[in-house]
Amino acid sequence: MDKAKRKSPYAGEWKPFFKKLPWLVLIPAFFGIGILAAKYPDITESVYSAPLYPYISRALRYITSLARGVSVSECVVLGLIVAAIVLVIVFIVKLFSGRLRFAQLMSFIMGVCVFASFMFALFYIDWGFNYMRPSLYKRMDLSLEQRPVEELDALCKRLAASANALRSGLKEDENGVFALEKDSAAEFSKIPAAYRLLGADYSIFSGTVYPAKGVKASVAMSYGGIAGIYIPYFAEANVNINQPALLIASSAAHETAHYLGVAREDEANFVSYLACTYSLDASVRYSGTMLALINCANQLYASDAELYRRLVSEYYSEGMLRDLRDYNAYWDSFEGPIEKAVDNMNDNYLKFNKQENGVKSYGMLCSGHELGLSESDYPGAEFNGIMILHEDHPLGQSIQEAVGMDDIVFDIELTPNRADCQSIIGMCREAAAALGQKFKEPTIRHIKGEGDIHDYASVTVENTELCPRYIARVVTDLNIEPSPAWMQKRLRAVGMRPINNIVDITNYVLVEYGHPMHAFDLACVKDGNIVVRNAYENEIVTTLDGKERAVTPDMLLIADPEKGVGIAGVMGGLNSEITADTKATLFEAAAFKGSSIRATTRKLHHVTDAAARFIKGVEAVNAMLAEERAIELVDELHAGKVIGGTIDVCNADISEHTVYTDIAHINRILHTEIAGEDMAKMLATINIDAKVAGDKLEVRIPHFRTDIEDGLEADWDIAEEVARLYGYYNIKPSLMYGDTFAGKLGADYVFEDKVKDEMAAQGCYEMYNYNFTGPAALDALLLDKDSEKRQCVKILNPFGEDQSLMRTTLIMGMLDSLKRNQGRKTGHDRFFEVGNVHFDNNDSLPEERKMLGLLFSGENEDYFTLKGAVEQLLEKFDLFGKAEFAAGGSEFYQPGRKAVMSIGKEQIGELGAVHPNVLKSWGIDGRVYFAEIDMNKLFAHTGAKRTYKPISKFPKVARDLAIVVDNKVTAAEVSRVISQTKLKVILDDVELFDVYRGIGIPEGKKSMAYSFTLRSEDHTLVDEEIQAAMGSIIRALETRLKAELRS
Repeated sequence: MDKAKRKSPYAGEWKPFFKKLPWLVLIPAFFGIGILAAKYPDITESVYSAPLYPYISRALRYITSLARGVSVSECVVLGLIVAAIVLVIVFIVKLFSGRLRFAQLMSFIMGVCVFASFMFALFYIDWGFNYMRPSLYKRMDLSLEQRPVEELDALCKRLAASANALRSGLKEDENGVFALEKDSAAEFSKIPAAYRLLGADYSIFSGTVYPAKGVKASVAMSYGGIAGIYIPYFAEANVNINQPALLIASSAAHETAHYLGVAREDEANFVSYLACTYSLDASVRYSGTMLALINCANQLYASDAELYRRLVSEYYSEGMLRDLRDYNAYWDSFEGPIEKAVDNMNDNYLKFNKQENGVKSYGMLCSGHELGLSESDYPGAEFNGIMILHEDHPLGQSIQEAVGMDDIVFDIELTPNRADCQSIIGMCREAAAALGQKFKEPTIRHIKGEGDIHDYASVTVENTELCPRYIARVVTDLNIEPSPAWMQKRLRAVGMRPINNIVDITNYVLVEYGHPMHAFDLACVKDGNIVVRNAYENEIVTTLDGKERAVTPDMLLIADPEKGVGIAGVMGGLNSEITADTKATLFEAAAFKGSSIRATTRKLHHVTDAAARFIKGVEAVNAMLAEERAIELVDELHAGKVIGGTIDVCNADISEHTVYTDIAHINRILHTEIAGEDMAKMLATINIDAKVAGDKLEVRIPHFRTDIEDGLEADWDIAEEVARLYGYYNIKPSLMYGDTFAGKLGADYVFEDKVKDEMAAQGCYEMYNYNFTGPAALDALLLDKDSEKRQCVKILNPFGEDQSLMRTTLIMGMLDSLKRNQGRKTGHDRFFEVGNVHFDNNDSLPEERKMLGLLFSGENEDYFTLKGAVEQLLEKFDLFGKAEFAAGGSEFYQPGRKAVMSIGKEQIGELGAVHPNVLKSWGIDGRVYFAEIDMNKLFAHTGAKRTYKPISKFPKVARDLAIVVDNKVTAAEVSRVISQTKLKVILDDVELFDVYRGIGIPEGKKSMAYSFTLRSEDHTLVDEEIQAAMGSIIRALETRLKAELRS
């Protein structure tokens, strides 16, 4: 055969595949057209939605209306499902019979993709471009504006009153729930008439409207959480007829709105309400009114829950409440994975079609919450949960630009020692040095003012250690008003909420200079006399947040002669707050001791921005700069009349100090060879004056660099500044130098590692839990009031009541973790933890014990598997034969299923089944077994070294022994007697293998059967030796335990 004419036997099979391939271009083509349509909504309206879509929808709906009472959409969907099942079966048969070629499979897949492409394109042609048309309120020439919550409440009351009036004459079922007069089809037939009346007033809703169709498989829709669905391919409004009657009419009107080209779900809800109110039928009007009431009441609840509750209790009739309960109960009964899956599909579908909120857009408008904006970001962002823009903005403008949030915000992390960088000016100093530019200190214009401050105020500082400087100035004739837009914008940019011009000035200075300030209403300060003092015993101060705070004598207060007016460095008092009626104010700028403020915030469990800065450190010189800047802003904003003079109670050293550092030592620290002159130039870039003085560097420390210390630390502090200015990348790396030594783990740590390895080898997962617990957890453990485990160390500054104590046992945290693992279905049921517990049983320091906790759960675990794991651990350290188990243990164990472990006379731990009531408190299902061992006590008994013993050359003799003893005799006691009997032979492998109570055994007795082996190191045992050993064992049991040999 001619090779040139030879063809592959599969060449023809790929032709269908490649013929279908070009049709896939439909998806990107229509996707691109959709993007353009969304960008130009007015063009979309004039080209598609207004002139073309009405004819497309009417033509399709006329054809499907020929099938009266039958949903064409439902029939087609069922047909496609059946066809898909048949195709899958055919392909499976061909696949297993070997008749399915790869080319045929690919051609089929390509066919499915082409079908999807056609459906995607047809969706846009039939209806989809309506998502891109202008908003409904623009087409209806309606205006949107922000309204107060009181008007929303009034609207809800009007809707409720209307619903009550309509409800009174409607049909009810046997449960008193609203019911349809006839059937759903009759209800659907009322909707077109309502739309005809609506269209007479609003031409955009005019046109031929057909009744919606009920879906026979409505139960399936209910499982998907679907009340209705519009199918664009057939222009059919389909409604779930299985849902309660309450919203059947409004659902039909909603889907009909989609047919009229209203694509967005929230807009369709609005149109549905309008159409229903135009209906002449009371049941339709009731359904539409309830739809509107449900949406508005939900919004009212989000804005003011108390108004909502009052609305329901005072305006909802019993009939309305029955209808709502029935409606909610119906949909609640169908919640499940199917409903969630359908909800997610619908959510993704809506988001793909430019409805960013997805299913949330069913009955909601865009709010500040959805945009991630709060009231401090944009005034009105949280008002009624609806975001209303104040000014007119061009279409297409970004929301960031519209709300003034298009600035670049730098989020900078600071080390705790650089308190001077907690301000804009401090960061500018550093930025100038980093960019090689000179920093220019801002010049503050001094405002002299009029009159004399001493005629208005005075300041007394009683504790100069905690308040080394206090500065005050007075402003009268205040003009309280909103601060200017530029100030509000800057404050919002750093996360502060503008309040009024006076308060905003103090916050602005805080950000600009990093120094906290406060403004007092001078009329609320007795005689204008500010007293800085320690709090009195049992004194109460009500702070600006409205909370009463008990202060203690170690806390510093700002007060007047009669009362406290603020907690120094933390928060001002409510009794001296700046209000709209304030006429005169006292501006405070002070320096408070950071350690005192830290102690105060810890005791009050309250940290403010001001307190955080005082804690990190503020300096006295900056207090005067902040005061002067605040008064300058008051004058600039015409916020009031500045009174002449300044009260400055200063007991701080505000002079600049000079340090002398060793240039050579700095170079040794950094491993550099930088000249002193170069160091001085570098330091000058960050406003630190320096000059060379012989082999020293004379450095004048500016007031704001409180982190640079005198004495021995000076060389290291200056070396740090030189290093970062010089550039760490310019310093050659070097090895560490100094004395080195070889270290090793201590014996106790090695022992701990071995314990962990052993538990991991037994299939246990290691846990790490917090050392904290609370009183409720101790009570849940059923502990006696005098139990040692209640001797907990109390935490002075706990995160909460549930973490206010140090744990005395590991079981609480381990049960918490077990509950979490069960909830996440991890399948893990063996856990261990090595951790410390603490007992408050010592006058000096609490006692700390390191404990090992084991926690077993699951169907395959019981008391004996836990005991076996413990015995295996003991065997690891050659302690198995030394440990004894006896009845007893803590209260959180189940009685009769617990034991204590001892080695010699020392108790080292306990184990058992956790009490069912304890497990109930934790919400844990199934049985749980817990063991706790003192690691230090266990380690103390591991001193003996293992020695090698050769295997005996002579055979062992196995023997069994069954005895009858009292019920109170334990297995351990019998094993101990057998093992301790003095014999002339060697006794090994003593094991209990049976316990019996019943026929043949006297009441109060039990039969116990043991096995053991006898052997000798130097010969094979003879019968006489065996009989003698057995006799000795039996006599010992009879003597010590009053045992009888079972016949």
